[in-house]
This record gives sequence, structure tokens and C-alpha cells, in this order.
Amino acid sequence: PGTFTKLGDGTLVTTSGFSVTGPANIEEGSLYVNGTFQTDGGLTVFQDALLGGSGLIVGDVTNAGTVAPGNSPGTLTIDGNFTQTSDGTLLIEVESGSVFDQLIVTGTASLGGILEVQNFNGNTLSYGQQIPFLTAGSISGEFDEIVMPDSDLFRGRFLTEDGTGVLLVAPASYTLV
Repeated sequence: PGTFTKLGDGTLVTTSGFSVTGPANIEEGSLYVNGTFQTDGGLTVFQDALLGGSGLIVGDVTNAGTVAPGNSPGTLTIDGNFTQTSDGTLLIEVESGSVFDQLIVTGTASLGGILEVQNFNGNTLSYGQQIPFLTAGSISGEFDEIVMPDSDLFRGRFLTEDGTGVLLVAPASYTLV
């Protein structure tokens, strides 16, 4: 009962289910949800804090820090709404064209802030590659900035269609093609 607050620089990894009747906050360090985390008051990720894992969060999530789905890579599911503020970062790791982090939101994904893409396990992106990393009931807004690996070669474009958010890998300059 009550509230849940993650404090301290350390990492807390959950592998079973737990429930909080009030609000939940990640104020410092990292929380990896690999089971089920239910919060009736919503979960807020504060600046300089991180939410990750391959579990299920039941409740709304507000991100003003970093959300990094998976356990390099993997899928994080939010049964509720996801709001990323202008201070928030959604970190997506890409291992290949078919293996990458995914965020699934049953409600609305309201976007802002930064989409940061990282290569994982020696991956190299290629022009034209499409990575459908976000699935939601609906998507509103867009990322203020997309940070790509090898930014001298690549830039990212964010496309949405029918509740799916796709990263399109494009050349930093079309003279590269």
C-alpha cells in the first residue's frame, strides 16, 4: 500500500509481480521490470533515472529520464498510456533488422524529447532499414531529436502508421548514396 520510490544510484531488478496502490517514482538509479509492476497512481521516471526490462507495467508511465526497453534487447509492455516529456529519452538498441528493443503501449503514446538509437552486439545499420520499435493504441506528437550511431553516416526519420512507430535509417546526406 502507498507509494513506491526508487532512490540511490544502484540498479533494482524485479523478476516477480508486485503492486503499488499509489504513485511510483524512479528518482535515481535504474529499475528493471522483468515481471509485472502494477501501479494505480502511475509510474514517473525522473531526469537521470532509468526504466528498463522485459516485463509488464500496468498503469500509465511518464518519462522525464530514460526508458530503455528490454535487457539488451527486448520488449517492455505498458498496459496504459506512455508520455515522454521534452526532457525524456527513449533508448532503442538494434542488434539486427529483426532483433531490436520494442516498446508496446496499449493506450496512447505521447511523444517528445529524444529517441536515441544504439547499435548492439556489433550491428551496423544500413540505408533504408526500417525498425518498427513502437506499437501503441495511438501515437501523438513526435520526437524533438533523433540521435543515431555513426551520425556522420546516418540520420533517423520517425514514421507512424496505424499505431506503429518506425525508425527509417537514412543517409546523413543524400550525397552519400
